[in-house]
Amino acid sequence: GVNSIDYLQTLGRLGGFYQAYALKLEKQKLFLTAIQARNKALVIQTRLHGPDHWKVNDAKIRMQRAKHLSSLKPVEQEMLIKIDRLNKEATRIYKQGKYTEVIATEKQILEIRSKIFTDKFSDTAESFLALANQFNKLKDYTTAKKYLETALQIKQNVFGQFHPEIASCMDSL
Repeated sequence: GVNSIDYLQTLGRLGGFYQAYALKLEKQKLFLTAIQARNKALVIQTRLHGPDHWKVNDAKIRMQRAKHLSSLKPVEQEMLIKIDRLNKEATRIYKQGKYTEVIATEKQILEIRSKIFTDKFSDTAESFLALANQFNKLKDYTTAKKYLETALQIKQNVFGQFHPEIASCMDSL
């Protein structure tokens, strides 16, 4: 039946597939198809959890993000490509243990994300978290805390108070 555990688990996997598929489509700049996949994921999450569950809220936020991406101008879409390149560079430098150098790269990423996403999407908060991590590695806990607090504020605005992302961020403080 439609309420059996097997059915619900399969539906959950299907929702996860649509989310992953939408992410892949977004990276390929196929935004309209990504929005359709995000919509299917939203319908599934609502069916599984009810309209007030945080997973439904996440699906709505991802849908809004996909719509936002679809509205970006070509120059802004090029900036997204630059973020990907800078993220790879930051990862490479981080693996070498050059945390001070990573900070400069992460600040560039933050600047771009702030322009494209402002504080309406968690992407910007992720940049603040990355910087907090780097300052933490350098044992500059005061600066790390400032970045964590900013990330927490953005995440609270995006996700609301009662969300696992908020708990995770608060745990880092």
